[in-house]
Amino acid sequence: MNARVYVSSNKTSINWKIGAFFRSQIWDHGIVGDRKIQPEQRIFSDNELAECLEELRKYASSDDIKSEIIDMPDMSSYLFGWRDLSGEDVVKQWVDVFLDSNEVFLDFLLKLRHIAVSDRIFYPLSKDTVSCFMNWDSAYDRVNSLLASNLSEKAGEVIGAIRQDRNFSRE
Repeated sequence: MNARVYVSSNKTSINWKIGAFFRSQIWDHGIVGDRKIQPEQRIFSDNELAECLEELRKYASSDDIKSEIIDMPDMSSYLFGWRDLSGEDVVKQWVDVFLDSNEVFLDFLLKLRHIAVSDRIFYPLSKDTVSCFMNWDSAYDRVNSLLASNLSEKAGEVIGAIRQDRNFSRE
C-alpha cells in the first residue's frame, strides 16, 4: 500500500478521511480513546496505519488544507479528527490564529453546532465542544460583546444556539 497516494489522492474527501474514517481507525487501534478492538477486526495493521497517519499529519498541516477547514461540509468532525491525529495543541494554535476576525469567529462557532431532534430539529452549540478548541468564557464574552455590533444578528444566532444546549449554564 502506498500511503501517500491513498491519503492524498482525493483532496475533496479529506474532511471524511480525517474526520471520520481515520479517526475511527485511531480509536480502533487504541491510539486515543478507550475502544481498542482486536487486531483481526481492524482494517489496517499497526504498521500500515502508522504510515498513513504520518502522511495524514503532513497533509493536514499544509496551508492548502488549513485554508479550507472553515468551508468543509463537516468542519466539527474534521477538527476532532485532526485533534486526535495531531494533538490538541496543534489544532488550538490554528484556531487562535484563524479566528482573528469577529465574523470568522462567529462563523466558526456556528459550524461547531450539532444537530438535535425532539419535536423539531435544532442546532445547539455545546460548551464542551467549544472548550475543546478555545477558552469557553473568553468565547462567550466575545460573542456577547458582538451583540452591539454590525454582527449582532449572527452573534444573536450563536447565543441562541448556546441557549439551546440542554447543558447550558453560564457557570
